[in-house]
Amino acid sequence: MMNNKEFEVFGTLDKEETLFVLNDKILPKTLVFEGIEPFPGYYHEIPDESMPVYVYLILAENYTWEDVMRATQLIKAETQLNFEAAKCYIKTKQQTYSAVRLRHLKSYDEVAVIQEGFVKNEMALMESKIRTEKTSAIIKLIKFFLLEEIDKGVYIDKGEAFHGYFEIPGKLKWKAFEQVTTNVRYNWEGSQFDAAIGTIYKDSELKDVVRIYSPKIDEAYLAGLKGKYLERIK
Repeated sequence: MMNNKEFEVFGTLDKEETLFVLNDKILPKTLVFEGIEPFPGYYHEIPDESMPVYVYLILAENYTWEDVMRATQLIKAETQLNFEAAKCYIKTKQQTYSAVRLRHLKSYDEVAVIQEGFVKNEMALMESKIRTEKTSAIIKLIKFFLLEEIDKGVYIDKGEAFHGYFEIPGKLKWKAFEQVTTNVRYNWEGSQFDAAIGTIYKDSELKDVVRIYSPKIDEAYLAGLKGKYLERIK
């Protein structure tokens, strides 16, 4: 029996999303993407249209993670808004963008307020030159995770509901990860799930992980999926 405890670790997460250009309730001439289906592998109901799910502010320069976090702290203190911000990169077929992902917004009205906060804190926003309303993208997030280790190399996210992780032996390229995930789905009798790939830095080591999203997630669910993945990772 493990002596479970919560701990915070630094890491990354790579995921695929379909993004839409957001044109309303943003600062004029800025480029903002919205992801309304952040977990495409899991079927779910259409979200409340009055509340954003994921919003991506595209930056004019490749600001560092520290720049984003410092500005976010100041914006929260100045506006009293309660949101999550993470540094990220968005790779489409056309180009790669430096961005800030916003989550847990209460309404679209908060987007322009937060944009103004980044500009006030000397972070320039990219001008919008995109006319495509919809694009597929691979997104790399850089963030902290609040985890609880429930079995060796198996974790539950204590900051985000329905998120879990398990370690895998090494790095997988995105295409290989997609192939393994498709194979697992065809041989999985449990409920639907969405998967992403990432890393966490724990105990002075970089560990490769798979992130699973499902409302059915628990220790047995993650252990079952971990076994399926490990069987197919060469």
